[in-house]
This record gives sequence, C-alpha cells and structure tokens, in this order.
Amino acid sequence: MNRSSYFSSPAPGRKSHVARPKVGGKGVLSNGGKGKGAAGLGMGGAKRHRKVLKDSVSYITKGDIRRLARRGGVKRISGTMYAEVRGVLKSYLTGIVNDCVAIVEHISILDTSEVLEAEDSP
Repeated sequence: MNRSSYFSSPAPGRKSHVARPKVGGKGVLSNGGKGKGAAGLGMGGAKRHRKVLKDSVSYITKGDIRRLARRGGVKRISGTMYAEVRGVLKSYLTGIVNDCVAIVEHISILDTSEVLEAEDSP
C-alpha cells in the first residue's frame, strides 16, 4: 500500500463522508438554525433587529467638536453648542456637496477644484 492511498481512503468497514440531507437535523436543506420557516432565499433574519439609520452628522462626536473648537482657540464650550455645531456643519457640507454635484455634471474634473477654491475665498 502506498502512502497516498493510506491517507486518502477511509478505514476498512467505514463509509467515506458524503454530505446528504438529514431529516429533522441540520443538513443540506436546513436554514442554519434560524428557527422555523423556509430554507429558501430572502430569509434575512429577525425583523426586530433592524439597523436604525441615523443622521450622518450624528457620528460627529462631542470629542470631535471639542477638538475643532480647541484648534479655533475656544477655551470653554456650552452643552447646547454641540447640536448647534452639528446643524451648521451639516448645512455647510450639504452646500459643498450640492455644488460639487452640479459642477461635476456640467464641467470637467480639473475645473471642479478651481471652482471650489473660488467658493472658499470671499
């Protein structure tokens, strides 16, 4: 008996492993233990655990705003300022993104940077 057949064949009297569906267990047709229901496509999971979409500006943390304020020379920040800064930042970024979309739809990429630079200057 050569070495390759020794490791590749099953032991005498044993069947080789073949994946086949089981009745009542986790087999090929099972849905992975996700409760009752069909094993077909579209079974996305529990409906009570949906991801709630937050506003993108809410990911700007209190520490982020505090760091920006420190860079601007602010020593002390009121608690109500964080929501105000998020609102101002959202409106500023919305304006920039809208301008970028309008520019890209009508002119080339090289002109886009020139227009954005001109918009920042008073």
